[in-house]
Amino acid sequence: MNRRDLYYVVAVLKALEKGPAKRVDIMRALGTRNTAYVSRVVKAGVRYGLVEASPSTREVWLTDKGRRALEALKAFEAVVEGRARAVALTAVQVGAKPSTRVEVSEVPTTEGLPSFARDNPWLMVLAAKRGR
Repeated sequence: MNRRDLYYVVAVLKALEKGPAKRVDIMRALGTRNTAYVSRVVKAGVRYGLVEASPSTREVWLTDKGRRALEALKAFEAVVEGRARAVALTAVQVGAKPSTRVEVSEVPTTEGLPSFARDNPWLMVLAAKRGR
């Protein structure tokens, strides 16, 4: 998956967050009037099996795989924005047997810091440089 496809997939997941929608609703959610762009976004979602689209009704909805991807996206956003504590995740190695798992380290949180330090993005940069 290249960067453009990743951007398109995230855009279609965010647009369909509230449920099935017509392409016009997706245009509104993405803030564009460009139908070719919306078509590329929907096609990227269909290509990766995240959404299904009906050509006759022009309605688009999430598949089970798309719902799981949307939940993962929400969890990722919560961690990045600091709303949730990151937990140790397991990821399957690419090209390895399905039973092989890799542990990902826990991301530091801002709990226990004073209010002026919690919202400071430079503290995370400094912590990353020091290896914490």
